[in-house]
Amino acid sequence: MKKISDFETGDWEGPDNSLSISIQEYGIAWKKEEGGFVFIIGIHADDNCDYDRFTVMHMTEKDWESMVKEEWFDLHRVESFAGGPISFPSGVQVAISFWGSENIFGSVYHEGFEIDFE
Repeated sequence: MKKISDFETGDWEGPDNSLSISIQEYGIAWKKEEGGFVFIIGIHADDNCDYDRFTVMHMTEKDWESMVKEEWFDLHRVESFAGGPISFPSGVQVAISFWGSENIFGSVYHEGFEIDFE
């Protein structure tokens, strides 16, 4: 099992100032890598609605720009939902909130990994 401290030493960011809250409560964090960004995505939540299983996904800015231009994405509705313009990489969290992670990154066919938040 991975520990939250394993990620706190990297350049991870999320929607909250606390990386732990970003991952456990929002189910997302990201960091820049060569060629794009890597995302930790929550794929299962416990009875308290905290994410307890995760996967790692990759996306480039080019992938994002292509996706938001797709008719199904409906950027206007997503930005209306967000209360304003969205941008990469933080806009991925908004898109997941609106469309669901499966529509943004595709299906996950494994159990994922756990993170110890203690």
